[in-house]
Amino acid sequence: MNKENNITILHIIILFMIAFVLRVWGLNLMTEFYTSDHSQQVSQAVNYFENRTFFSASLRTNTFAGLISYCYGMGSLILIYLWISVLYLFGMTVNEFSVSIIGSLTGTFAVLGVYFFIKELTNNKMAFLSALLIAVEPYLIAQSRDIGRFHIITAITFAVWTLYFFVRYFNTGSDKYGWIS
Repeated sequence: MNKENNITILHIIILFMIAFVLRVWGLNLMTEFYTSDHSQQVSQAVNYFENRTFFSASLRTNTFAGLISYCYGMGSLILIYLWISVLYLFGMTVNEFSVSIIGSLTGTFAVLGVYFFIKELTNNKMAFLSALLIAVEPYLIAQSRDIGRFHIITAITFAVWTLYFFVRYFNTGSDKYGWIS
């Protein structure tokens, strides 16, 4: 391993830790943003995953079209699968922390995406500075921590990673990056 790879790895670790700690610190204390509606949405997502059916007064179906129509009012399919994956990977129960952690994780991955995107365009130092500014940006931290508006940070995360893979495709010419983007 050469010196530049060591610096890159160190930058990634530092950025990940700063972004993650700022987004997760005191997350279980944010009860003013947490409502029973959020808990119900997560519980129904888990119920769908376990039983392939929703127990809802307005919708009792086990079809994919039923899932799509239900998710239109609830959010998106990515929201359901993100909640399910976090709940089952970490074995969490449905509470303030387990519902809010998805926004914090996607916010953290947005910071890493900015680092790789800017590094692809410029150099290591500029990428670290750009990602550090994004990591400590109060508005993005608040968006990551807010349960009701974490869709914004999730969209930003996917947009940044898409741009990274798009630029990477043009720089390398490898089709795998084109397909990912």
